[in-house]
Amino acid sequence: MIQESVKIKNLFLSLGYKEEEYKRVIETMDINENNEERVIERVKEIYKYLLKNYTKEEIIKMTNALPSIFLYKIDNLEQKINNLISLGYSKNDIINMTKSFPSALTHSVDNIKQKIEDMVSLGFDKEEVIKITKNNPSVFIYSIDSIKQKINDISDLGYTKEETVKMLKSFPSIFGYSIDNIKQKIEDMISLGYSKKEVIKMTNSTPTIFGYSIVNISKKIEDMIFLGYTKEEVIKITVFFPKIFGSSIDSIKQKIDEIMSLGYSKEETITMTKSLPSIFTMSIESIKEKIKFYDSIDMHDLAVVAPKELMQSTQLSYARYMFYRDKEIKIDMSNYTKLFIRNKKFEKQYGIKKEELLSKYSYLGEIEGFGGLK
Repeated sequence: MIQESVKIKNLFLSLGYKEEEYKRVIETMDINENNEERVIERVKEIYKYLLKNYTKEEIIKMTNALPSIFLYKIDNLEQKINNLISLGYSKNDIINMTKSFPSALTHSVDNIKQKIEDMVSLGFDKEEVIKITKNNPSVFIYSIDSIKQKINDISDLGYTKEETVKMLKSFPSIFGYSIDNIKQKIEDMISLGYSKKEVIKMTNSTPTIFGYSIVNISKKIEDMIFLGYTKEEVIKITVFFPKIFGSSIDSIKQKIDEIMSLGYSKEETITMTKSLPSIFTMSIESIKEKIKFYDSIDMHDLAVVAPKELMQSTQLSYARYMFYRDKEIKIDMSNYTKLFIRNKKFEKQYGIKKEELLSKYSYLGEIEGFGGLK
C-alpha cells in the first residue's frame, strides 16, 4: 500500500470524511501505485450510486461500519437489493435496514432465506420475520441455534414459549440481550417491590421494559410518589399499565393538571388515574369531550366513580342516553351502568344493533353544548 495516497485522502476529505474515518475505510483496500486511479474511480462510482438513496452522513456512517462496500461492483449491490426484495422486503425496507446495519448487504440470499425458514420453524410467521429483521437487521448475524437457545433460556425464567416468541416479535432487540442481563433486570424489578409474577406479566405485555435502565424505572416510581401516589399505588398502576414507563414524568404531570382543569380536585384526579392508568395516553381533547357530555347530563362525578367508562366513545354514550330518553328511562348516577353494558347484552335486551343505534342518534360533536339532554 502507498505510504500516503494524497489523491485518495483528498477525495475522502472532500466527500466529508474526517481523517480517522478515511483511515478506517482505506485499511481494507489494497492500494498500490498501479491501482490508485482505479480505486479513486471505484470510490467515486459507488459513492455516487449510494447518494441516490442515502445522505452524505449516512454514507459515511455505513462505509465506516462496512468499508468493503467500496469493493463491490454496482451490479453486485443491485443484485443483492433485488434478492432481498424477492424475499419479501421492499426497497425502502432495505435502504432503512442498511443504514443501521450495512452488513445486511454481505449476507447471501440463500443464508437469509434459510434464516427466515428456520425462524418460521420456531413459531414466527414469515411476515413477522420480515418485520423483525427490517426493524432489527442485526438478527441476521445470530445463528438459528443461538436464537433457539435464547427462546429456551427466556422460557426457563418463567415465560411460556409462546410468550417468549411474542416478546421477541414485538421487541426484537431482546435478541441482543444476554440471558444474564434479562435475569438481572427481573431481579432488579423485584427489588423495587414487584413480585416475579408481576414482572413476568409486565414484560410479557411490554417487553420494552428490558430496554429501560433500572435507575430510570426507580426514578419514575419516585417521581410518581412525589406527584401524590403511594408506592403501593405506583406498583399497582405500572403492573396494570407498564407502558407508563415510556412516558416522561412531565407528560404525566401535565395530564394530571389538564384533568384537574376540567373541574376535578387533585385527589379525584389521582383516584381516576389509579383506576384507569391508560388515561395518561388518552388525548386531553377526547377526555374533555367525554367530561363535557357527562356534565351535560348532571353526571360530572361519573369519571371519578367509574373512570374505566371513559374508554367508551362519546358517540355510543350519547346514542344510548338518547335511546333511553326516548323510552322515558331516566339515566342518572343511580343507574349509569345502563350506558355501559356490553353491546351484545344491549342488543338482546332492546333489540337494536350498535350500528343502527349510532345511525339513529348521530352524535354531531359539541352541538349546543349538548343542550336539552337533561
